[in-house]
Amino acid sequence: MKCKLILAMSAVFMGVTAFAQGSQVINAEMPSRILGENKTYTIYLPEGYGNDDPRYPVLYLLHGA
Repeated sequence: MKCKLILAMSAVFMGVTAFAQGSQVINAEMPSRILGENKTYTIYLPEGYGNDDPRYPVLYLLHGA
Protein backbone atom coordinates (compact mmCIF):
# COMPACT_ATOMS: atom_id res chain seq x y z
CA MET A 1 0.00 0.00 0.00
CA LYS A 2 2.75 2.42 0.93
CA CYS A 3 4.63 1.59 -2.28
CA LYS A 4 1.54 2.39 -4.40
CA LEU A 5 1.11 5.74 -2.67
CA ILE A 6 4.74 6.67 -3.28
CA LEU A 7 4.45 5.63 -6.93
CA ALA A 8 1.28 7.69 -7.41
CA MET A 9 2.81 10.76 -5.78
CA SER A 10 5.91 10.41 -7.95
CA ALA A 11 3.78 10.26 -11.09
CA VAL A 12 1.89 13.41 -10.08
CA PHE A 13 5.13 15.25 -9.30
CA MET A 14 6.69 14.23 -12.63
CA GLY A 15 3.56 15.35 -14.50
CA VAL A 16 3.52 18.76 -12.81
CA THR A 17 7.24 19.20 -13.44
CA ALA A 18 6.93 18.27 -17.13
CA PHE A 19 3.99 20.61 -17.67
CA ALA A 20 5.82 23.49 -16.00
CA GLN A 21 8.58 23.31 -18.62
CA GLY A 22 6.56 24.78 -21.49
CA SER A 23 4.57 21.77 -22.62
CA GLN A 24 0.97 21.94 -23.78
CA VAL A 25 -2.07 19.83 -22.88
CA ILE A 26 -5.04 19.72 -25.26
CA ASN A 27 -8.44 18.36 -24.20
CA ALA A 28 -10.81 17.54 -27.06
CA GLU A 29 -13.52 15.11 -28.10
CA MET A 30 -14.35 13.05 -31.15
CA PRO A 31 -17.51 11.27 -32.28
CA SER A 32 -17.72 7.48 -31.99
CA ARG A 33 -20.17 5.86 -34.42
CA ILE A 34 -19.90 2.52 -32.64
CA LEU A 35 -20.67 3.91 -29.18
CA GLY A 36 -23.09 6.52 -30.49
CA GLU A 37 -21.58 9.34 -28.42
CA ASN A 38 -18.66 11.74 -28.27
CA LYS A 39 -15.56 10.52 -26.43
CA THR A 40 -13.10 12.91 -24.80
CA TYR A 41 -9.34 12.57 -25.03
CA THR A 42 -6.27 14.45 -23.84
CA ILE A 43 -3.08 15.09 -25.79
CA TYR A 44 0.17 16.08 -24.08
CA LEU A 45 2.56 17.95 -26.39
CA PRO A 46 6.14 18.34 -25.16
CA GLU A 47 8.05 21.59 -25.22
CA GLY A 48 9.23 22.38 -28.76
CA TYR A 49 6.63 20.18 -30.47
CA GLY A 50 6.08 21.21 -34.06
CA ASN A 51 9.59 22.55 -34.59
CA ASP A 52 12.15 20.96 -36.93
CA ASP A 53 12.07 17.33 -35.71
CA PRO A 54 8.80 15.67 -36.82
CA ARG A 55 9.41 12.42 -34.86
CA TYR A 56 8.31 12.02 -31.25
CA PRO A 57 7.73 8.92 -29.14
CA VAL A 58 4.08 8.09 -28.44
CA LEU A 59 2.51 6.67 -25.28
CA TYR A 60 -1.14 5.59 -25.25
CA LEU A 61 -2.80 5.22 -21.84
CA LEU A 62 -6.14 3.42 -21.76
CA HIS A 63 -8.03 3.43 -18.47
CA GLY A 64 -10.37 0.60 -19.42
CA ALA A 65 -13.63 2.18 -18.31
